[in-house]
Parts: sequence; structure tokens; C-alpha cells
Amino acid sequence: MKLNELLSERVVVKSCVSDVNSLLSNIVEGNVASGSRGKEKVIEDEEEEEDENEKLKHKACDVILDENMRIAREAEENEKAEREAQTTLAGKKLLFPPWSLEPISNEALDNLRLHWLEPITSFELKNTLDLQLDFPITKKQSYFVVLM
Repeated sequence: MKLNELLSERVVVKSCVSDVNSLLSNIVEGNVASGSRGKEKVIEDEEEEEDENEKLKHKACDVILDENMRIAREAEENEKAEREAQTTLAGKKLLFPPWSLEPISNEALDNLRLHWLEPITSFELKNTLDLQLDFPITKKQSYFVVLM
């Protein structure tokens, strides 16, 4: 749920950024077309008030954009972490296939040259046959003797 919210906020941030970019490009094109680069502007009292109002609006927009950019950054970090976790899990699944006790015991009985059943005695309060003598499956160790 949170990821979907972050993705929708990311779309909103991208649209806001594109709106700001288009607005700035229109302003720059207007200044170049009117040739107002070299001229100094005469500011009247009404224009000063409008400029102050615009500055306040821009500050509010900047705060909102900063918050949206932070949310977008967090969403990207979460997506990256999730992708890395999925990649790691996929790699571990390939290294260690899922085994249960039945296939392991069948393999141990079928390939006696590779595995053996090692008896272990257990003396617990429950005195059942299963607990008295257990045969866990262990891999056989190969010993090589080098004669010189």
C-alpha cells in the first residue's frame, strides 16, 4: 500500500517538475523575445506587492517540491532495496534447492557410497525406540593416503 502511494506521489512530482520546467522555459523565451535583458525594469508599488506575493507562492511551491522530491527519493531507494532482496533470494534458491526429509533419506539409501547412516544414541525421559537409536544422514569423508 505504501509503495503504491509513493509511486503515485512520484508521478505527481514528475508532473510538477515538468510544469516548472515549461514555465521557466516560457519565461526565458519571453525575455529573449522582448529583448528585456539589457533594460532595467521600473518597479511600481503594485508590482512590488505582486512580486512579494509571487515570492511567497514560490516559497510554498519550493517547500512542496522539496517534500515531493524527498518522497520520490525514498520510493526509489525502497524499490532498489526490494530489487536487491529479490535478486538475493533468487540466487539463494538456486544454490540451495528445497529439500525435505523424504528425498534426502531416499538419496542416502540409494547412494550408499556417498552417504551413510550414523547411529546416535539418545537417553531422554521418553523411552521410545525412535529416541533410543537415531540414524542421521551424514556425508562420507574421503581419506587419501599419499605414500612416499
